[in-house]
Amino acid sequence: MTQQNRFSVRNLGGRFREELEFTPKWILAVGLGYERSDISGFVNNFNATTTTSTLNSTVNVNRSYDNWAPDVSLTYRVNRETNIWTRGSVAYGIPQFTNLTTGLDGNPGFNGSVKPQKNLNVEIGTNTQLTPTLWLEAVGFWTFFKDEIITQSVPLSPTAVGSFAVNAKESQYRGIELGWRWIPMEGMRVTGAYTHMESKYVRFADQFASGGIITRIDQSGRQVPAVEKNVLNMKAAYDHAATGLGAWFEGSWVDSFFVNNNNTLGTPAYLLFNANLHHYYRTHNNRYVKFIKTYVELDNIFDKAYVAWAQPVADSVADANKQAFWGGMGRAFYAGVTLGF
Repeated sequence: MTQQNRFSVRNLGGRFREELEFTPKWILAVGLGYERSDISGFVNNFNATTTTSTLNSTVNVNRSYDNWAPDVSLTYRVNRETNIWTRGSVAYGIPQFTNLTTGLDGNPGFNGSVKPQKNLNVEIGTNTQLTPTLWLEAVGFWTFFKDEIITQSVPLSPTAVGSFAVNAKESQYRGIELGWRWIPMEGMRVTGAYTHMESKYVRFADQFASGGIITRIDQSGRQVPAVEKNVLNMKAAYDHAATGLGAWFEGSWVDSFFVNNNNTLGTPAYLLFNANLHHYYRTHNNRYVKFIKTYVELDNIFDKAYVAWAQPVADSVADANKQAFWGGMGRAFYAGVTLGF
């Protein structure tokens, strides 16, 4: 045994929200939330051999956090088909037990410098029906973080990887989100969604430990790792009501992103396509099974090699030695049956 954990997390809070329609076209909503979080426990770390485990160190944690989360929104109903709204809200996040019990080198140790994060979110948006067959939703947002908790991985050995957390003093995310739905004919629908997001550290003194020495690097102005600038998804589907036959085809494009705070290592963008063919059958005079749905699906049709996910990696590790990337699934075929009772 190399480690023993005993801890508890207790959360107690409440929330209220009130909506007021003070004119036929204007709606004001106000909310307030509160949460008290208590984290306590310990970690025993052992030096282990094939036959024995000797206690090496104990890390104790006893932390309490009080957080408030107000929000307010104002909606204007232009007509039955169109709404315009603006919203402001405050959110928060507390350190996890593992954040507090892992040092800046990824090894066991007390990390009492990690603070809870807070963020202010501001957005303005609209949803409207442009034509009898076309709907559109558009949102612009800007999020301001204070003490954002940044988790980074670091190799501990050729076969083991650890992670630790630090706070970014100020960071920002801003962008737009678009969504649309088009029904060109009965049974057919074309849907899509697009997100563009800019992220950056406004004030961030990154720090990590290597060989017992703590290094600090000013990463202000860098992009936040693991945040795609652009994501686009399109899907076309058709269902024939008379026969129960249907199919859909979708494509997704995900832009590249950095995986370290210094923005020297990134992932390539990729484009994937999936397809599905299905049949829906409603049973008659069957008291047990109401419907039967069968399908076959082919994902990643062109067997594209891509990075599905990447873990932000500390800059204490040379780029050539960073263990950051997880490959996505290749071409895959599925078939199944769903029964409705």
